[in-house]
Amino acid sequence: MNKPLVSVIVITYNHEEYISECIRGILAQKVNFQIEIIIGDDCSTDETRTYIKKEIKKNQDPFKKINLLFHKKNLSSPHNIAGKLNWMACYHASQGKYIALCDGDDFWTDPEKLYKQVGFLEKNPQFNICHHEVDVFYEDIQELKPDSITKKMRQHTHLQDLVSGNFIHTPSAVLKKEIEILPQWFEQTYHGDYTIYVLNALKGDIWGLREKMAVYRVHAQGAMQLNKKNKVEQQLNFTNGLIALFNHIYKATNKPIFKSKLKDLHNRQRHILIMREEFGLMRKKCLMILKTYFNILSPKELILLFLSFCFPKLVRKNYLK
Repeated sequence: MNKPLVSVIVITYNHEEYISECIRGILAQKVNFQIEIIIGDDCSTDETRTYIKKEIKKNQDPFKKINLLFHKKNLSSPHNIAGKLNWMACYHASQGKYIALCDGDDFWTDPEKLYKQVGFLEKNPQFNICHHEVDVFYEDIQELKPDSITKKMRQHTHLQDLVSGNFIHTPSAVLKKEIEILPQWFEQTYHGDYTIYVLNALKGDIWGLREKMAVYRVHAQGAMQLNKKNKVEQQLNFTNGLIALFNHIYKATNKPIFKSKLKDLHNRQRHILIMREEFGLMRKKCLMILKTYFNILSPKELILLFLSFCFPKLVRKNYLK
């Protein structure tokens, strides 16, 4: 097989419910050029690998080569964002001129997706990234909806647009492989796909097709993820990851746009830290008051007192009189 024009990177972990649909969408692509499909499984504990092997047996297309990276141990650790090292391993194994992305729980819906995106990039060398619109499937309500996660942008965008915020859904992205070896700091960043978009946008423009050709899946959040404290921690981790990303890129490029972005992020970080401190103080004060009045108030009054601290706008003062 000749060197592939496109490398499709699929990272997966415990995706037994979704991986078949993901692979089918890739194998359904109608192309007249060589592609390689790199599937990196991060040592799933369910039947993900069984389903992968079952689906790839159906591939009879000479234009499609499948490369399985089945890791013997999970590459994630407390110091590594889940899936990051798996993604990097797949990237470094890729040989294509272009990289297409589709996580194991997402899927493509248009069999001409790659043909359209690669065709555009081949004809327009000033562009480094081509993306498109997606629908979003919400697992908790089992419903497909139009995308409301990212803001709609004009078709022709640039680095400064991307620095303002990510508007490219992972299963929609096709990009030039501008970097053969990812920088050492890459694994320290919180956002692998966004990081590679920014690095690519340093060297070329971005084009968005006005077609829906993939589905991005949003999983239901557990009860622990929904409480205020965890939301604050998630925001802090997200912001710290962006600070690490733009700090590395600013040091490498010295571009003012990244310095300005870092200033905004540090302001956001300070705001989140204040929120976290206030939440901690509120919690301590609430526990102290509950302890003080535990043997005085009725169960109903204790519950209302607790709610008055957590949701002050929802509990009227006279309830506690």
